Amino acid sequence: MVGSEIVANAPKDGHTLLVVSLAATVNPWLYKLPYDHATAWAPVAVVATAPNVIAVHPDLPAKTAGDLIALAKKQPGKLQYASSGIGTFLHLGPELFKTMSGADILHVPFRGAAPAMVDVMGGRTHMVFGSIPSTITHLRSGKLRAVGVGAAQRSALLPDVPTVSESGLPGYEAANWIGIVAPAGTPDAIVAKLHKEISAMQESPEVVKQLTNQGASIMRMSSVEFGKFITSETAKWGRVVKDAGIKPQ
Repeated sequence: MVGSEIVANAPKDGHTLLVVSLAATVNPWLYKLPYDHATAWAPVAVVATAPNVIAVHPDLPAKTAGDLIALAKKQPGKLQYASSGIGTFLHLGPELFKTMSGADILHVPFRGAAPAMVDVMGGRTHMVFGSIPSTITHLRSGKLRAVGVGAAQRSALLPDVPTVSESGLPGYEAANWIGIVAPAGTPDAIVAKLHKEISAMQESPEVVKQLTNQGASIMRMSSVEFGKFITSETAKWGRVVKDAGIKPQ
């Protein structure tokens, strides 16, 4: 799975909260879940988002997303990307890239992000669509080269790296995110109170600093907007799973 839904500490009023991520919108397409994904939750608030970054081996003659697409189309099936396994974020991001660009790039799955990264740095596979924290040290050392960040705006940790949209694939965005939901049927007043408390937490300079250091940024939406966001993300990644023919293993 991309991740898991984690039962958070219950607040003082006794209502249980769940921390959800991108996994919540992908898993319904890959697994038979013991609940109805569309009706099980009352969205409370989205907290943060963290984009991927396309990192290639320095010997690969591609410095932009446009270069990468052109190279892949010139050599269909020859380029390879490493991932941390079937259905993971490191698998979904490049499959979205392939779907949007028409590039034919071969998937090489590993059991974890670390061995995937090592394989790319060793030159055995050509690229990884990894998280910023897991790649930034290797980017700064020159063992990997960043082609683009999968966000609408540039990352504060990689300000000189353009977005993928800027560098050759308009509209591309691939980001993991973290949000809070409550069980369906939670009173609106409780949802509103929780949203207010989470919004106050997002104002904390220490929280902002910690998230920035992890390659993430604060994301703000109303509870209603968050519900619509979950629906749109479910549809988006469902199309990717279908188009790529991804099956759980």
